Amino acid sequence: MDDWLDDFGCDNMARSVENWFDKWAKEYDEYLPHFPVYQKIIKIVGDNANIEDGAKVLDVGIGTGNFSFSVFAKVPCDIVGVDVSSEMMKIAKKKACDIGANVSFLNSSADAMEVENDFDFAVSAFALHHLREDGKLSAFRRIHSALKDGGRFVLADVTIGIDGDVGCEKRLKHILERWGYEAQYALKYIGPDAVSIALGGLKGVYYRDGEYVETPQKLKSMLEEAGFKIVKCEVPDENIGYHVFVCDKR
Repeated sequence: MDDWLDDFGCDNMARSVENWFDKWAKEYDEYLPHFPVYQKIIKIVGDNANIEDGAKVLDVGIGTGNFSFSVFAKVPCDIVGVDVSSEMMKIAKKKACDIGANVSFLNSSADAMEVENDFDFAVSAFALHHLREDGKLSAFRRIHSALKDGGRFVLADVTIGIDGDVGCEKRLKHILERWGYEAQYALKYIGPDAVSIALGGLKGVYYRDGEYVETPQKLKSMLEEAGFKIVKCEVPDENIGYHVFVCDKR
């Protein structure tokens, strides 16, 4: 685990997201899925997938497949998974074979993906905060275009409570409190290695380098600008900055 932690926490934070996730792929499921809040979010995604058998699902930033496969467990569906990491997709492909899911994969960034416009449901979880603001908006617009009229999109991602410049003292204090809590949470549910991951993320968020975390208000505005109607927003844990937006295509 130390090799990729060196990349994540080092001064050269301009690393490629693709390379970073390729390195993390084999250990990803040993980390985040063990957080109770992560399992809550998986349940929220599944509960809000208002689709029928045979529906077409788009997973943007599919990673190892945990979110769209939770939908498949409830409703047999056809899945298209988009991700920049080929190593993450290898794991997702194996899972798909194991559960008999019909999944096709596209190796692409969310803000550059080209997919058909016949999807009933889309999900993106813990992926789009790696894109700058213009990249997020491009991804939201592409997801909107990919959905059928009335289609649903569930966005689950990391958020920050205070916006501001990198040198803003109030913002720094908030980041230290927020990611300090996450480090304690990681220690409680996983162990010391997970603390290193949480604290590595703190640096990227503070310097806005590879971790372009937005306030929930900013994400809401961007989703609406892309053409979505916000049906509801859920906060699975008040102390950890994760928000889940349930959106319908207008």
